Amino acid sequence: MGKRELGLILAFVVAGVIVWQVTAPRAEGPGFSLGNWLSETRREIRGRRASAEVTTAPAIPIDSSINGLRLTLSGEVTIKGEDRADIASELRVVSNGFDEAEAKKLAGDLRLTVSRFADSVVVGWERPEPGRQQPTLILRVPSRLRIQLEGRGTAEVTGVESVTLARQTGRLKLASILGSVSGESRGGVTVDGAEMVDLSIAGNQTTIRGVRGEVRLNVRSGEVRLEQVAGRLMLSGTDMRVRVDGAEGEVRAEIADGELELNDVSAPVDIDARGTPVTIGWLRAAPAKVQVRDDGLELVLPKDADSYSLDVRATRGELRVPERLHKTTEGEDTIVTKTARANAPSIFVRGVGASITIR
Repeated sequence: MGKRELGLILAFVVAGVIVWQVTAPRAEGPGFSLGNWLSETRREIRGRRASAEVTTAPAIPIDSSINGLRLTLSGEVTIKGEDRADIASELRVVSNGFDEAEAKKLAGDLRLTVSRFADSVVVGWERPEPGRQQPTLILRVPSRLRIQLEGRGTAEVTGVESVTLARQTGRLKLASILGSVSGESRGGVTVDGAEMVDLSIAGNQTTIRGVRGEVRLNVRSGEVRLEQVAGRLMLSGTDMRVRVDGAEGEVRAEIADGELELNDVSAPVDIDARGTPVTIGWLRAAPAKVQVRDDGLELVLPKDADSYSLDVRATRGELRVPERLHKTTEGEDTIVTKTARANAPSIFVRGVGASITIR
């Protein structure tokens, strides 16, 4: 069928609709209107180009029995812990629409839902079907509350008792957390001050600093930066790129197919790395056990040579050392040892199929 035939068919259809509109009996209700249809079609073609903003203060009632807040993230959320007994809220919503009146109505139709579960208040969202709404929510809450976040969105949380992440995605900034930060994140997380951290993270960028206690991280594909961690640091995972600056507590790491850099080490180290380049630089001598396979290891030893003993063995690999150290060989093994004064900590290294450089 050619273009001419299709054009004729379309013309007949349009003519038939017009004739039907003119001759059809008046029906009860709105019925079909060619004018309305054309108007709606023009609206759809033009699109929702108008926008409007509505600001409200939704009520989130709590009493002394409420110890937690569970929130589904959407848009941008700010939670500030304060010395107060209630929750103050501000919800600002920007919506699009075919015209300003519709946009304003749709913005006002986005509301918070509030319920209770055990000792927590649960906050979610009720959205209108049409249009696109961008909410910004600010909550001022009692600092004693435990906060649980889930869903996708951007959030900034400060000064609360604890934060739990329930498969959260999006960007989070957590600061001055009185207790723990824990849970599972598939987004970017920054923690600046907490008592302890215990996170499972995947495919994101994570920065953690100023933690007073223990840090536990299980990582599947991600980048991690840690600074000023006072307690024990425990790392595990695959395809993880980790940099640690100034760890004051013991460092334990089990990593495959990643990268690990430890700077200014002054506490015990226990590393098991496979297919992972590792760099360790000591600020002060401390006991160390380092095992590497199928990749590289670079050690920057403490400046005081008398403060540590050294026992390094590379099997089926390469061992590069400064002139002050003497290498020996035993079959497939290249060995370097150095003794120090009594009770000096020992740095113990084993490499298989690895390139080891000592500075």
